[in-house]
Amino acid sequence: MEMRKAGAEKCGLTIVVTGAVFAVFIITRLWRLMDIPFGLHTDETSMAYSAWCLSQYGVDRHLNSMPVYLLNFGGGQSPLYPYLLAALFKIFDFHLALIRIPSLIFSLLTLIFGMGIVRLIYPDQRYAFLITGALVTISPYFIMAGRLGLDCNLMLGCSTVFLYCFLRAIGSGRKRWYAMAGVSGGIMLYSYALSYLMLPLFLMMALIYVIVVHKFSFWNWLIMAIPLGILSFPLVLEQIVNLYDLSPIRLGIFTITKMDSYRASEFERFSFESLRIALQDIFIGDMWLHNSIPGYLNLYWLSIPLAMFGLIGTIIKWISSFKRRELLQNVFVLFWFLAVLFVVCHIYPCINQVNSIFFTYAFFVTEGIVLTTGFCSKAVKRVVTSVIVFVYLLCFFRFGSYYFRGVYHRSLSASIF
Repeated sequence: MEMRKAGAEKCGLTIVVTGAVFAVFIITRLWRLMDIPFGLHTDETSMAYSAWCLSQYGVDRHLNSMPVYLLNFGGGQSPLYPYLLAALFKIFDFHLALIRIPSLIFSLLTLIFGMGIVRLIYPDQRYAFLITGALVTISPYFIMAGRLGLDCNLMLGCSTVFLYCFLRAIGSGRKRWYAMAGVSGGIMLYSYALSYLMLPLFLMMALIYVIVVHKFSFWNWLIMAIPLGILSFPLVLEQIVNLYDLSPIRLGIFTITKMDSYRASEFERFSFESLRIALQDIFIGDMWLHNSIPGYLNLYWLSIPLAMFGLIGTIIKWISSFKRRELLQNVFVLFWFLAVLFVVCHIYPCINQVNSIFFTYAFFVTEGIVLTTGFCSKAVKRVVTSVIVFVYLLCFFRFGSYYFRGVYHRSLSASIF
């Protein structure tokens, strides 16, 4: 009877904390959404204009009919955000407040599916998913990215949904989850062009791993490959047109566009300097005020040692599972982290380009906290947990005061946005 009562109390506490996480999430994403950040980013403005043209006339601002990839300022713009915004304009008519709504929605997807991934990996850890949810809710990067309408930032939500579907597929072996992984992976390709390289690299590492641990099913992977192949086909044509300098192609109402400048030239040899910059972007921030704020690290300073501990722990588990030929789902999160990091080491990166790595960062922090408290006795565990919670809340209140009470607003309005 007492055990049942204790279980009910824990369940009630979980519900309360989950509700609190979602309440804080809604407040930090919606409050003064059109005032903070100040004004509209150049890419927000151009994307919104193309979205309005698509909603009214079925063409972008360059008069291309339903382009597979938008021109923007000549170098291209990922199509998922403009088409989602065009749908909102079609339903609600034009309004400035709608411009940042897709970003907010995909930030919510990161929260929901991110917590879902942690629950899949840690089914016996009652509060692990809440750690991830809290990090996504209160960390500077997640707050700022979820309030800015940059097309590339949707890749974070898309990749989190894909990872969830992929883990469900691998864990359950059910064909519908493999199909959903294929669909979500195909949609992700329309969120940001760098996914063209990150997704195949991740799938290659995952394929080798499942073969080694004897969890590979040809028919299941084929089921995943079919929708992924169908959705990626127009983008393959897009690359062919631009790589070989061909004329635009019309496929019914859709246009395979020819870019003024083909940005594949930005991809170069592996560079340790790019690796250094990427790690700085991930753990500290970059030079752009709309991405990060000096003095406020992306996931706060405490996350760095915890993430390093969690990353090392995951690598050790990976090696151990590899030797025993046992499947470990943590490994797939590690693979995504490595895939993103490897790709951005071939360009000169900024936070926008590494955006899809931030869920894995939050996951490794969660892993680090789980490992740290796992070594403690019950009494010490409570003390350590209380200290961690206190530090994060202190950092959040400090950042929130700066970001939401006008100081950031004035700093950004005085800079080049």
